[in-house]
Amino acid sequence: MALESKSILQGLIIAGILLLGVVMAVSVTTDTAGGLAAMVPLITVLLALLAWARPKAGLYGLAALVIWVDEFKRLAVYFGGAQTTTVIQILAMPFVVLAALNAGFLLNLMFQKVKIDRAGIILYLLGAMIGFAIFFKMDAELTARGQRAANIAGYMTLIPITYTYLKTFDDWRRFFSFQCLLAVPAAVWSIKQYYFGFDSIEWVYAQSGLSRVHYSQMFGFEHPRTFGFFGSASALSCTAIYCAYAWWHVFHFRAKRLFWLVVAGLLFWVTVVSTQRMTLMYPLIVLLFAHAFRTLTRTVAIYLLTSGIFIVG
Repeated sequence: MALESKSILQGLIIAGILLLGVVMAVSVTTDTAGGLAAMVPLITVLLALLAWARPKAGLYGLAALVIWVDEFKRLAVYFGGAQTTTVIQILAMPFVVLAALNAGFLLNLMFQKVKIDRAGIILYLLGAMIGFAIFFKMDAELTARGQRAANIAGYMTLIPITYTYLKTFDDWRRFFSFQCLLAVPAAVWSIKQYYFGFDSIEWVYAQSGLSRVHYSQMFGFEHPRTFGFFGSASALSCTAIYCAYAWWHVFHFRAKRLFWLVVAGLLFWVTVVSTQRMTLMYPLIVLLFAHAFRTLTRTVAIYLLTSGIFIVG
């Protein structure tokens, strides 16, 4: 009986995937916004289903999405036409996947497939409380308050979710390596922008006026700063963190050392062409903090020091 139910469930899943494939094919060929833009809702649904069914795999999907979403947005507008709806749908993709990831996580907790400790529960509830506080206390329009609250509360839930599914040191190393390797092409594109100028995709998206940040960045300066596949020059600075990770990998592991040395060198080159002085300090700062967090005493001291700086400043 159990075997028969399992077969029926597998059949329904296969039928659902085939139906989704047909819908995707029809949408891509008939949507006036263009093929890439038409695929956005369907890609979102697939990633959300992955995050709901396999939260650990969903963490990888969400990481890839966050790194590449801005370039996907530019490509969709370039090949599909300047439509506000397309941009909104693409910007909503990470939030939809994040919501599905939380749903899958809570479902696993209900059926006791995963366990979470008291600290994880406190962090999860704290994220929700901060979200509610921002929504009701923030002095802004309803939409802005809702977006800010969802941003902070949603991403705070990733802290307990991540350490629930990434249990071992190797789990964490694979996860960071995955992000680092995805960030390489996204960041290295900034080297091309620095030496050979911006592509027509970037100029067309800026001229569309769909992003005030992108427009001001491209037309507000005599020499626009590079940003690679990211949303802005400031966002590109996050690659300095991956640069620090790559150098750490070079010095701590013999396997594929030459490969990681090339990755570290490329990412350091990116920090140089970003023309942001503070970015050059990030790898050193990250490595110093990583060393500081190796003991409980130093970790508490760092948190007390930074909290004091924020309160006084």
